Amino acid sequence: MNPTDHRDPADPLHRALRDLPDVSAPASLENRVFTALGERAALPWWRQPVTAWPVAAQAGLVALSLAAATGLTLVVPDEGASLEVGDWITPLSGGWTALQGLGEAASATVAVVPPVLFLGAIAAGVIAAVTLGGGVAAYRSLCNSD
Repeated sequence: MNPTDHRDPADPLHRALRDLPDVSAPASLENRVFTALGERAALPWWRQPVTAWPVAAQAGLVALSLAAATGLTLVVPDEGASLEVGDWITPLSGGWTALQGLGEAASATVAVVPPVLFLGAIAAGVIAAVTLGGGVAAYRSLCNSD
């Protein structure tokens, strides 16, 4: 077989799709789109996406986030350290102990279970997500009246 004689089996499909007429949008779509855009533009800056915030507000959010993260790392006690920060942090110590227990249980589980099972669980999760997404997409495309 000569490589120049090879034809892509998808060519007839591409030709058929190119020959389809253009589909016009519903008449009410333009009004709905412009109304939605106007409502979104009328929102105050703090209700818009963070990327649309003023630069000073974005910098303040980053600084506040870094301060919160730094504060949490300073507040969480080291292993074996006494808790002398104050009475307000006492409720956090129980939660920290629970998180440490969960971490130890997870590391013990990872040490015992073969890696093949983890890969199988990841594959099953991906398959479930793809199946669910495909089902939602099919439902929306078949059952929506708009």
